Amino acid sequence: MGEILDTLLDYPEIEQSDYWFNAQDMQADEAAPDLLAAVADRLGIHFHQVGLYLAPDSIPSGTLQLAVDDKAGETCGIVTMPTWPTALVSAPTWKKNGATLDDTIDIFTASIPLNF
Repeated sequence: MGEILDTLLDYPEIEQSDYWFNAQDMQADEAAPDLLAAVADRLGIHFHQVGLYLAPDSIPSGTLQLAVDDKAGETCGIVTMPTWPTALVSAPTWKKNGATLDDTIDIFTASIPLNF
């Protein structure tokens, strides 16, 4: 019986990772103040927000707000991860745009440490 139980408990470990879902357009007045400050001197910015989740359990872990500057080919992003009693908010970070908005979002989410 011990041998059978030992084999039942030998499952591969599933690595945790972040993923995003449901990119939405966002108005500038909905953006984090630090994100607005980082793009204040740029024109033609459009804003987006996505929910961040922890796989494999689909646990909501935060949000990513993006300010996209298509003319410069750059995007500024801020990650917010709620915790009690206060939220953790990253500094505004600039990255080169991907080929699509989805690619740009992937660039940002790939750089979020799981222990943020």
